[in-house]
Amino acid sequence: MAKYEVTIDGKKYEVEILADDGRQAVLKVNGRKYEVDLQNVSTSSPSVPTLARQASIPQNAVPKPPAPVSSPSSARTRASAPAAPGDMQIRAPMPGLVLDVLVSVGQRVNPGDVLLQIEAMKMENDIKSHAEGTVKEILVAKGTEVLEGDVLMLLEE
Repeated sequence: MAKYEVTIDGKKYEVEILADDGRQAVLKVNGRKYEVDLQNVSTSSPSVPTLARQASIPQNAVPKPPAPVSSPSSARTRASAPAAPGDMQIRAPMPGLVLDVLVSVGQRVNPGDVLLQIEAMKMENDIKSHAEGTVKEILVAKGTEVLEGDVLMLLEE
């Protein structure tokens, strides 16, 4: 039916309306399907975002990625994790869904070692280490949706 790019809390989501009967809709958000209930909103409030037939998307319709799994005290976000001198950032080469994290903090890795797997466009993609190092911090977990360029983990030399 219609595709939209929606920004929520600074994160962009691709939303496609697959079906809409005025009471319920089927949406595809970043490749995942959701059935949502629609509520009529007043057209007198221009600041309320609306979709087809004046329907709003409930807050719980947009998936939120799980919290990072590295250290409980970590207040960093995936996209803005600063690297200390000598640290290497492993970034998502494409948007997708983290299928599995294959390493753990403190683990030594070599060039070519598979660190994690991302599903993108129905294909599994291995994200490999480009250098030798030790996993310093893992910033994503299985089931996390990532955007191209998001920092997935930090390696230290």
